[in-house]
Amino acid sequence: MPDGKACVLSSANARGGVGQVSRARVTQIMNLLHLVPDIQEAILFLPRVVRGRDPICLEHLGKR
Repeated sequence: MPDGKACVLSSANARGGVGQVSRARVTQIMNLLHLVPDIQEAILFLPRVVRGRDPICLEHLGKR
């Protein structure tokens, strides 16, 4: 926030406006919270995609 204070944002529109992302993207990110913590962590530590899209398969997340 410009004044350095935190605030609570009540809608996906408000959250998206602050981060300059679409409401749909905010919803996708928030839906990740429904995953169990082990899968969340596996997604966080996936290697960086250099070019194009990198498909994520559930079976690959379990093999660590």
